[in-house]
Amino acid sequence: MREIANINSYPTLHGLFISGYEDLGGGVFDESKTAKEALVLMAVGMKSKWKMPISYHLTKGCNAETQKTLIMHAIEALEEQQIHVRVVTCDGCATNLATARQLGCNTEENDFRFTFEGRKIYVALDACHMIKVLRNLFADLFILNTPDGKVQWQHIKDLVAVQEKGQLHLGNKLTKHHINYKTQIMKVKLAVQVISQSTADALTTLRESGYYTEFKNSTPTTLFLKVS
Repeated sequence: MREIANINSYPTLHGLFISGYEDLGGGVFDESKTAKEALVLMAVGMKSKWKMPISYHLTKGCNAETQKTLIMHAIEALEEQQIHVRVVTCDGCATNLATARQLGCNTEENDFRFTFEGRKIYVALDACHMIKVLRNLFADLFILNTPDGKVQWQHIKDLVAVQEKGQLHLGNKLTKHHINYKTQIMKVKLAVQVISQSTADALTTLRESGYYTEFKNSTPTTLFLKVS
């Protein structure tokens, strides 16, 4: 399930804006609320390459209980067509985690499974979204306190600075665009190329060389990048 934000920005052929009220389908609508989002449910094949949007619901924010109901309706409808749902994929926002709990997952124990008609269905957090969230957290907080020590965004900036000066390039793809990513915040590659083994190896090389004192305390950052 994915949320497509701000449907009011979609122009018609006449250059006008689409606007309307909250409508979840099945006769459930609220004319007191102007819809701002569309919750879209899409079925995707696991053993063959196909995908198909199966429903959309115009909302002004959808709570966990409502999302659970919509997901269960979708699963039941697919089962009627002999399509067996194995995984529900979503991003990691708080409402979606609450929806997973409503479905029966024990997120406190990292058990992202629920039961439907005697079999297990998994809830999977979208990896691309989660890696961007992790990168954003790292950059915004600048310093993360971990059991291994302080993980510092400054080490990423210093690595880019060394490479941008043309002194050397250490087998990674980092550039100033990975630091100033907010104009391209949706680009997955800018996140995964920061949170990567190659970045961790570059920091290790600079630290162990002894020539770059700005990396002397970079061990916690290196471990964080490897584990993440």
